[in-house]
Amino acid sequence: MIKNKANRLGMAIAAAYVALSSGAAAQDLPFNSGSTGADGPLLLVKQPGPRSEHAMAYDIARDRVVMFGGRDRSFATLDDTWEFDGTNWVEVITAFVPPGKYEHSMAYDVGRGLIVMYGGGGSGWNMTYEYDGTNWTEIVTAGDPSWRQDAGMAYDVNRGVVVMYGGGLINPDNETWEYDGTNWTEAVTATSPPPKLHHTFVYDTQRDVCVAVGGSTNHSILAVEDTGDRWEYNGIDWTNVGQAGTTLIREGMAAAYDAFQDQAVYFGGLTDPNPETFGSAATYGYEGTSMDELASASAFNPGERTEHAMAYDSLSRRTVLYGGENEAGTILGDTWVWTGTDWNMKPATTFDVSAKSDGIWNFTTIDIQAGAEVYFSQNTKNTPVFWLATGNVDIDGFLYLNGEPGSSDRLATGPGTEPIGGPGGFRGGVGGINGNASGTFIADAGLGPGGGAGGLSKNEDGQGATHSVTYGNAFLQPINGGSGGGGGASNESLNGLNGGGGGGAILIASSRDITVNGTLTANGGAGGANTIGPGDGGPGAGGSIRLAADRVTGDGYLEAIGGGGGGSNTAGRVRIEGFFHSPFNTSQPPPILAAPTTNLFVGSRPELAITQVDGNNVASPPTGSLSVFDVTFSSTGTVDIVVQANSIPNGSPVDLRITIEGQIIDLPSQPLAGGQTTFNTTVPAGAGRIQAFTEFTP
Repeated sequence: MIKNKANRLGMAIAAAYVALSSGAAAQDLPFNSGSTGADGPLLLVKQPGPRSEHAMAYDIARDRVVMFGGRDRSFATLDDTWEFDGTNWVEVITAFVPPGKYEHSMAYDVGRGLIVMYGGGGSGWNMTYEYDGTNWTEIVTAGDPSWRQDAGMAYDVNRGVVVMYGGGLINPDNETWEYDGTNWTEAVTATSPPPKLHHTFVYDTQRDVCVAVGGSTNHSILAVEDTGDRWEYNGIDWTNVGQAGTTLIREGMAAAYDAFQDQAVYFGGLTDPNPETFGSAATYGYEGTSMDELASASAFNPGERTEHAMAYDSLSRRTVLYGGENEAGTILGDTWVWTGTDWNMKPATTFDVSAKSDGIWNFTTIDIQAGAEVYFSQNTKNTPVFWLATGNVDIDGFLYLNGEPGSSDRLATGPGTEPIGGPGGFRGGVGGINGNASGTFIADAGLGPGGGAGGLSKNEDGQGATHSVTYGNAFLQPINGGSGGGGGASNESLNGLNGGGGGGAILIASSRDITVNGTLTANGGAGGANTIGPGDGGPGAGGSIRLAADRVTGDGYLEAIGGGGGGSNTAGRVRIEGFFHSPFNTSQPPPILAAPTTNLFVGSRPELAITQVDGNNVASPPTGSLSVFDVTFSSTGTVDIVVQANSIPNGSPVDLRITIEGQIIDLPSQPLAGGQTTFNTTVPAGAGRIQAFTEFTP
């Protein structure tokens, strides 16, 4: 296994520091970012933010999932309206805004093309509102249901009415109400489900019935009886349809009807609220006969949660889930999509680094709005991110270039999954496979020049990666991501934990001003940890943040620490270059402050490539994968390893590192000659990686 990655380092520059008074802030100073402006402006907008007890419905005419209200992490009641088009959330600013609500009910009236909303805590507990895609309208009806929250609501397509069942304030009721677009009318039925709230309520388009599942019979957590019964309403009467299949004794669960699969889809909820006991993170389907767990292509799912919301997008044939509260009590702000076979997470905003193989963007302006949360993918060469701008850069939201934490155990068989670094950062090592399955306790080392060693003996912890101590320089020229932490060793029965991925690296340069009032982080991932048995993973190293412009100002927060915290040797680097700049006292580690330097190392980045091993050519770029090898040789022994250089002076010392089965083998440095150097060494048996690094002064 070959890992091809140059450690691009070292440039000694003498720079004079010049501080200008604030009165000169409007001048166009001589720094040039080098941006051509070819990629136009970058605008990343505000996101909905964490919330629970909100409501969602799908507007089929406009192909939008609509969300209103809920409560945020401070338990403030929200009154905002959002729409999800399958890719992004967009806030809709309406002329009339309903009062803030939580535990309210919403459904889409297909016949009239309107969202209908009723009740909920906060205010307007017995008011009806309609949303047409542009504005909300308060509807005054002749007969309103009583004040209530946590009611179930769905639209009966066959009869053209919105149906609402249950809900309440101190105690729930078992009333059934219908809304025809003008008035609410209570439906008098011969049979009715018991009074309940926190239940799910969907309309089955295949069988023309409304289905109520689960819920609780009392609003007080001291006297709650959670139910797992299933009831169906056909517009005339209710029927108890029994308990075939799994019994979901849940409250705070969410559901949506998948018209393509002809089944209702259920996820989450509590089995007991006192104390809170969460149901499984499994997904269930009910087609009218039996409630059964739905198979998923992977174990990746939204995780145990309650008070979330779901809606079915019929044009794209997918169920959308947003927010809720998890087992740790954290209010969530994530978006998930159920495709009918698997869950996929939709990050708040993902900046697709893979669109540029060199990681370089040439913008005119950059505007990251307050409330925007931006995550970053990687490209095939795993380069840092380069945002160059001809005009102003405003960062009021959140930019996250963090490495993944090593929280997942390694699988009992196979190579496991290495936590990846942020863009430009290195992967963490995976923990050792339990000894009963593998016959060894050894874990893998983290990648990168400062990669942490893996645990070698039973229960030994993996070592943390290093950044500042091992590589990098005060000028961040060229800029580098952090290394990965080593995996923890296993014991006889339990797998070791993974090391954290290294933090990413980003250079933001503007020919005018950079203003940071938001947050920018390039932290290493925490090493996986538990309180019993096997070794913990080592933390990944922090990455790098470099800002360069005429002026760099603001009171935002910059952070490039390791997964083990800011005071360890896993810390990365932060550099701010400007003729005028704020002190940024909230930066971790403290920033290096300087005037702009002329060479950003953007277009002519030095690179090393391992091109041959034992006479076998290495693909470019290599995968570095432990499951699909870039090079395989049939026997152990002495081999030649050819390292090719680009934009690196001859005579520069090249270091070669072999990581295999938790071991790190560093070979003596060899100088470049004619743009390359060849190492002759004995490669141990087994799957591993070879990495090449260099430090030099251009």
